[in-house]
Amino acid sequence: MNLVSVSRYGVDMKIKSILIGALRYGQTRTFIRQVADVRTQVEMFNEIWQDAIANVPFYSEWKATHDLPNAIGDIAELVNWPILNKQDLILNRDKLIRKDIKRFHESVTGGATGEPLHFRTMAGESDTVAMNKWIGWARMGIYPDSRCFLLWGHRHFYGQGFLSNLKFAWRQVKDRLTNNLRMDATNLSPDALAADMRRLVKFKPECVIAYSASLLALVRACGEYADVCRNLGVRAVICSAGPLTKSEREEISKFFNAPVGMEYGSMEAGVMAYQTPVTGGRYAVFDNTHILHSEADGFEDRKQILVTTISRRYLPLIRYRIGDYMIDECVHEDGSVRAFSEVTGRTGDMVDLGEGVRFHGYSMMVCAEENPKIIAYQLRVKKKDGLVTFVAQTTAPLTEAERTQIQRHAADVASISPNQIRVEDAKELVKAPSGKIRLVVKEP
Repeated sequence: MNLVSVSRYGVDMKIKSILIGALRYGQTRTFIRQVADVRTQVEMFNEIWQDAIANVPFYSEWKATHDLPNAIGDIAELVNWPILNKQDLILNRDKLIRKDIKRFHESVTGGATGEPLHFRTMAGESDTVAMNKWIGWARMGIYPDSRCFLLWGHRHFYGQGFLSNLKFAWRQVKDRLTNNLRMDATNLSPDALAADMRRLVKFKPECVIAYSASLLALVRACGEYADVCRNLGVRAVICSAGPLTKSEREEISKFFNAPVGMEYGSMEAGVMAYQTPVTGGRYAVFDNTHILHSEADGFEDRKQILVTTISRRYLPLIRYRIGDYMIDECVHEDGSVRAFSEVTGRTGDMVDLGEGVRFHGYSMMVCAEENPKIIAYQLRVKKKDGLVTFVAQTTAPLTEAERTQIQRHAADVASISPNQIRVEDAKELVKAPSGKIRLVVKEP
């Protein structure tokens, strides 16, 4: 490993560097076999669970309330454990403070579909998460010293005031040292996207890492750069922070002439799975850090994702209903999910118009796919009136014929009357505190 790759994580990350070196020389399968061993999962879970009930007051009460054991003998036992909801953690925030750790960092989820969760993290917690990322990335030919363009995050991540300026400046220094160019992922105005594309082309990256929706908007808004981008030499594109349909991944892949990989993760649980051509187009779960289960809630063939973390974290998560849907899961004999086909949106993005009319906002993606002018969309819902407004951020105003086409298609998708659908253009869409576009906005 050279100085650039070491500087990315610091001298305390030598183990990770050794891992990446091993991955470069074909040791991936051996490593994954070792960490995915079922007995190791049981041992890791028991260690995390016993730590939780000893040091996190919430979990000692949770154990007593639900009469849970001190340890398990098989992962299969977890399917009978109670499900933990975000609201359980929000209502018991004071009981999530550990007895044994005094130094921590305050974090918060994005709040894209509801009330954000405030939680704490500790030093070294992200190491395993980063290691998991590099397992997926290395299998696509991307390494710590690769030249990467990032359409990721936004300025507000660093807070406000003098200290935030220092943090932002230090982030820029680290990016320069590690061969990265980072651009704001939340400004999807035509001018901003055009500027991002010019910087990307000039930078000539080996890898593009981006918010899914932001990169899709960039590709659609800058179609005239397609020939240039196909010849930049991009090895891989990594998308995260939201799902993409198969056709959208193909659209991005064709634009950059590179394979597209997807990460699945969250702020509170870290990276849980990844999807690349190497995994056969399915999401492979990182069994060394997470145990996933599925839960049917009666909505089509989608299952809710339940996550249990088995690496050391300030806040362990045990059978946590994370708020995402998946489909076509591969279930092991112990009841855990080892792979799945797609993440199909947030449970908080369900649209309920009453009288049995219920659909997912993500299903409207097909209306955006068929019109190249649309770079992003949002649904604004008035349940009391039974109305849904499809708001499109576009590269040019929609014609009346295009509005009618979207209206009819959206009505078909939702199984409602076209009179219940409105179609509007907007220069900007409503965003969550994290800066991401909110897919569904429920209005009074």
